[in-house]
Amino acid sequence: MRDNATMIWAGDFNRHHPLWDRGEDTHLFTAQARRAAERLINMLAKHDMEMALPKGNPTLQHMSSKRFSCPDNLFCSASIRDCITRCEVVPSLCPPCTDHFPIVTHLTLPQSRIADAPNYNFWDTDWDAFHKALTNNLPACPTAIETEEQLTAACDKLTHALQKTIGSCVKHSKPRPDSKRWWNSDLTKMRRRLNKLRVISYRFRAMTNHPSHRETKMLSNKYGEEILSAKRQHWVSYLEDMLASDIWTANKYLRDPVGDGGTPRIPTL
Repeated sequence: MRDNATMIWAGDFNRHHPLWDRGEDTHLFTAQARRAAERLINMLAKHDMEMALPKGNPTLQHMSSKRFSCPDNLFCSASIRDCITRCEVVPSLCPPCTDHFPIVTHLTLPQSRIADAPNYNFWDTDWDAFHKALTNNLPACPTAIETEEQLTAACDKLTHALQKTIGSCVKHSKPRPDSKRWWNSDLTKMRRRLNKLRVISYRFRAMTNHPSHRETKMLSNKYGEEILSAKRQHWVSYLEDMLASDIWTANKYLRDPVGDGGTPRIPTL
């Protein structure tokens, strides 16, 4: 390993120790748990790693017992500890059907980025206004095109009219790398409401009978069902509007395993 190498270890270490767990959770500090954590502690000392997540922040709520614990953690090299401006548990970003809370970490490391050019959002366009503006922008077409120069001039005028109309009637949308085709506005509203409930439920985690816990669970289940329904509806709409040239693309989606970008193959025996 290089002398100037920096590392970040993050994940579910499934280890309990007074160094990162809450002091009142004495039932977790068994002799077996301490022995299991010793190997991790020795590796942290060997590679000069420090704990970035503050001690005692619950990162998991067990589905059965509803108890909080800290099996997830984030460690970093001592050389970049000052570069971490934020490292905390954010329960409002917890995805459905899971009992682990995400750990949000912000790093102030200089890096060069390529700015994505904004695209035109044709999905959110008032086509009646677009057609009206295009009619006003279109020049008078010649009755007959007899020469190559006339054809070139007519195409240039038509292209200019289309570009002018698109620039005035179509909104820009900044592309996102995590955008989802099946996402809709109803899911956005439901996610915002669920995020607020998760914050309240996490705040009152010591009160097991608080109504926010039950409301969060019910809305989280409904949110997961709506996501599956939106994906299913988007797939059905895609198949119904599919062209002949898209048949092989749809076949590739069906044949490829989930999460793998390649076609499944049987190796030569």
